[in-house]
Amino acid sequence: MEKVFFKPWVGKNYDHGGIFKKKILVVGESHYCTCKICKSICGSFELSPCEDINPDAEVNKYLSGQSNTTYKKFERSLKLVQTREESQAIWDSIVFYNYIQEALSNPKSVPTTRQWKNAVEPFFEIINKYNPNLIVCWGQRLYNKMPFDRWIRNDDIPINNRKVRNGYYVLSKNYKALSVCINHPASWGYDCCEWRNIINYFIEHI
Repeated sequence: MEKVFFKPWVGKNYDHGGIFKKKILVVGESHYCTCKICKSICGSFELSPCEDINPDAEVNKYLSGQSNTTYKKFERSLKLVQTREESQAIWDSIVFYNYIQEALSNPKSVPTTRQWKNAVEPFFEIINKYNPNLIVCWGQRLYNKMPFDRWIRNDDIPINNRKVRNGYYVLSKNYKALSVCINHPASWGYDCCEWRNIINYFIEHI
């Protein structure tokens, strides 16, 4: 993957679909970093990604017991988790990737037009490499900014009094990936139970 700067978390059972029996790519928006030394070249290959903020490091810290409310809420949007072993099984089954390939300074920062544009090629590299059946996008802003190239929009699907936006990325005549927009797990009022019903509907109907 020539254009991908922040390599994704890849669960060890992803290739076989893990506990979901489907290959699921989860796409967040951004990494965050306060380091000013490498700010001007973050995302370029003059620099190696900071070990502390790549997805492998972030997920491993969470699975080792470090608190991360966003990760916890999202995994409970896939399955009702009771134990650390169940949590591990979820992350072993998915790929997790942050779309923007430059770190932002904080969660309130908004990616620039250039950063959105520069994220398109890496995103397609990720899809081509991992061939997901389902892409779960965190947040309306991210979903609205993702590429419309090779995109077929579906009608919104009504589930639990919510119209869920979805469509397909068609990469070849033999392969397409269903993409679904969910609210960001860190957003106010996010309901794990509601989104678990929605996400599992799409897993079952791919």
